[in-house]
Amino acid sequence: MASSSTEKFAESHEPLASALVRSTKYRPSRCFLQARVVCDGDQVNIPDVPGFEAMLVDATQAAFGTCGSARLTWHVVMFDARLCMGILRVNPKDLQHLRLALTLVSTCHGRRCRVDVTRVVSSLAALASSRCTEEVPDELRMNIM
Repeated sequence: MASSSTEKFAESHEPLASALVRSTKYRPSRCFLQARVVCDGDQVNIPDVPGFEAMLVDATQAAFGTCGSARLTWHVVMFDARLCMGILRVNPKDLQHLRLALTLVSTCHGRRCRVDVTRVVSSLAALASSRCTEEVPDELRMNIM
């Protein structure tokens, strides 16, 4: 008799449990990418967020064309002109395409430069965490000649 009541309980609660569990895999709806503009010699003068966005738009349009660039979902969260470093909010499915476009940047405001992606994380809290302060070693950085 105990087994039949247990079976009835399981049967009555089975649809409820399956309705609550949406997915067992973590799928972030956005990720954050930290990028730094590094120029040959002195730092390039990117005065504000619109200048940084213009460089990113040029890079994505050069890599994917106007229509392909428009399909990428990204947004500049912050840009520090003193460090030439910005944080972008990116749709995870567009992350690889945006990284490709950033890799192909060779000039910024008429000067030779590159864009280094320093970190990619799933939340701003992870980006701000003091435990994740690793820097890219100098021997791994690409030198511009």
